Amino acid sequence: MGESLLQGWQHWPLGLTEPPKILRELSGGLTNRSILFEACGQRFVLRRNAPNAEALGIDRWREQKILSVVSEAGIAPTVHYCAPDEGVLITAFIDGEHWPAASVKEAGKREQLLDLVAQVHALNIDLPTRNYRDYIETYWRQIEAAALVVPAELRETRALLLARLDGLQGNFEPVLCHHDLVPANVVAGTDGLALLDWEYAAVGWKAFDEAVLVAEWGISEDMLSSDGELAVELYGYICALWRLLQGGESE
Repeated sequence: MGESLLQGWQHWPLGLTEPPKILRELSGGLTNRSILFEACGQRFVLRRNAPNAEALGIDRWREQKILSVVSEAGIAPTVHYCAPDEGVLITAFIDGEHWPAASVKEAGKREQLLDLVAQVHALNIDLPTRNYRDYIETYWRQIEAAALVVPAELRETRALLLARLDGLQGNFEPVLCHHDLVPANVVAGTDGLALLDWEYAAVGWKAFDEAVLVAEWGISEDMLSSDGELAVELYGYICALWRLLQGGESE
C-alpha cells in the first residue's frame, strides 16, 4: 500500500531511527497522493506532489514560503520537511474532525471558522499579488494545449469575465488568501481549528475566500463585500476550469 511513497526516508530530517510504517492512504485530496505514517511513536502526513501541479496553477516554492508562516502562526500543521524539488511535503498529523458544511449553522462553529479565516487574512507575507485574469488564462492555455472539449458556457463567459477582472486588479487590498476553504481542508483538533492544503494559497483578494465560504459552506451572502457577486462567479469559473484540466476529454 504505497510503500514506494516512503522511498528516501533515511534522509528526511525527522530524526527517525526506524523505518516508517504506513498506517493508511489518506482520502480527500484530488491533486496529490498522501499517506499517514508512523515512526518512533509519532504520526506524520506525507504528500507526494502531483506531476501536473504547474498546469493547475500551483507554485510549490510559494507554497513552501506560505507554509512556514502559517505553521508558525499555529493555523496549519507543523511542517517537518518541505522539498519542492523532490516533490515531498511532510507535516504533523492533526487527529481531529472535519466539520460538515452544515455544521456552521451553529453560531459557535460559524464564528470559529470566520475567525480562522480572519487570522489568515491578517498575516503578513512578502509575495506578489495574484492576478486572477492571468490565473484563468494560464488554465486556458493548458486546456487548449491539451485540445480538451470545452463546454460552450465556459467559452461564452470567458471574455466577459476577463473584462470584469481587468477592472478588479489593483483595486483591492491584497491579503494572504487560502483560496480553497472547502470543508475537507478545515480540521478541528485539540488545539482548535487548522487549515490544510495550502497549495493554492497566495496573496490575493479577500472576497475570493469569502465566496468559497458562501459556495462551499452555505454561509450567508450578507458577509460578501460589494464585489461579492464577481467573487462567487470567479470561484465557480476557476473550479470549472480546474475540473476540466483534471478529467476533461480531448477533442
